[in-house]
Amino acid sequence: MKIVERVLSLIIVGNLVTILVLALMGGNGRISGLLSAAPAAPRGTTAEERVAGPLWRDASPVVLAGTRLVELSDSMADVVERVSPALVAITTRGPLAVDLPEDHPAIPEGRTTGEGSGFIIHESGVVVTNAHVVDNTSDVVVQLHSGQRRHATVIGADEKSDLALLRLEGEGAPYPVLALGRSRDLRTGEIVLSCGNTFGLGTSIGLGILSGTRRDPAGTAGWVGGYLQTDAKIKPGNSGGPLLNSRGEVVGIASAVTGPLLDIGLAIPIDAAKIILPHLYDKGSYPRGYLGVNIRPIAVVAEAYTSEMTANEDDEITAVQIIRVLDGTGAERARLQPGDIIVEAGGRRIRSSVDLQEAVGRLVRGDEVQLVLLRDGRLLRRTVFVGDMPEQN
Repeated sequence: MKIVERVLSLIIVGNLVTILVLALMGGNGRISGLLSAAPAAPRGTTAEERVAGPLWRDASPVVLAGTRLVELSDSMADVVERVSPALVAITTRGPLAVDLPEDHPAIPEGRTTGEGSGFIIHESGVVVTNAHVVDNTSDVVVQLHSGQRRHATVIGADEKSDLALLRLEGEGAPYPVLALGRSRDLRTGEIVLSCGNTFGLGTSIGLGILSGTRRDPAGTAGWVGGYLQTDAKIKPGNSGGPLLNSRGEVVGIASAVTGPLLDIGLAIPIDAAKIILPHLYDKGSYPRGYLGVNIRPIAVVAEAYTSEMTANEDDEITAVQIIRVLDGTGAERARLQPGDIIVEAGGRRIRSSVDLQEAVGRLVRGDEVQLVLLRDGRLLRRTVFVGDMPEQN
């Protein structure tokens, strides 16, 4: 045991001697290199001189698939700078949906407020937004990109498509406007920009991609032909703001979010808006066509067809089946029956309720639509005159 203690003592003494020698040598000699990876700065060197050189060397721009990231960044900023003058923030006030005392401390004057977004579509001061942004409101104020505020009146609104048109009051025309693109030309994966009055902070821009088209999460998107889906952030206050492609053209109008984390953005395709907005401008509403049937999706065996429609079909395809024909409607007059399977409408293959709603819902009263039906293994053709959509539907 004493031998072990003596050995440890010698080791400790040896280490102390080594440290003393190194301290005496300071920065002179090779041993100093073992204590520091970098030699000490010469006497009189300033802090600025010590960090000069390689630490601040300019890096070459990173290249991605032949496109410089700085050029991509600049092009996105150019798009935002060009479209921003036509973007607006909307503030609304209206009566409460519930009965509370008029002097309730949390609700001044017994009214409620809301916020949304929009964009100018015509130089005279016509603004596009969502119907739910201006629903049940008595006062609409629009803030322009310049910071100026204008009162606005509701020209027209359509609840089913969630579209509305406003007119700016006062002087200011001609206003800057946004160009409209074509949503039918969109490809999944394209870069898109969401623009809106996020959380009331003013115009905010989100960058993402087009994640999908013709989405129908709640079973009601047929009125606009299915939503555009994007991961570009659509947050509270963004409703009614434009979804832009990389050229700065409007391809959609932000309408809703869905998903467990409310992180899936949904936008109304601009092609649907182009059909509906002129009616809102002229008449204040959209006279949506109505077939007069209740339907359900169904799988159909392709062998049941007897025409060229089955040439390239799979063994099983989807269609919609009529489960009820309403009295006094065009469907009843055309002798449609429960059990009929609708496989075409207006020359278009019908695979879902979205397809049928889009084909018929964009028609107006008095228009006709050609249907191809499958009944008891036989193909039938019927011409149906559409009527107005009842209010309760």
